[in-house]
Amino acid sequence: MNADGNVRTSTNFTFVAPPGSGKGTYGAMLARKLGTNFLSVGDLLRVEGKKGGDLGDAVCEFQARGELVPDHMVEEVVLRAIEQRCSDKDEDGVGYILVSLF
Repeated sequence: MNADGNVRTSTNFTFVAPPGSGKGTYGAMLARKLGTNFLSVGDLLRVEGKKGGDLGDAVCEFQARGELVPDHMVEEVVLRAIEQRCSDKDEDGVGYILVSLF
């Protein structure tokens, strides 16, 4: 329920496609048009790596070796971002667009 007492529903989109297919470009454009959150798994992993800590350091190690970050780590990073930015408690109920290669 938002501040006006109206119930708002959010719509979530996930774009999954190979590198260079335009998912980041189109996801960002759609997010701006809809006024929703834009989450890129690659961007989220880079930010997590810069933050450090146990998870961030582990993510950095995989990235530095040019290896894929294990699914369980990716899931943890993505779920944290969704919880922080796109909570159902958000009065705007804006949802999210998730761009992923995983």
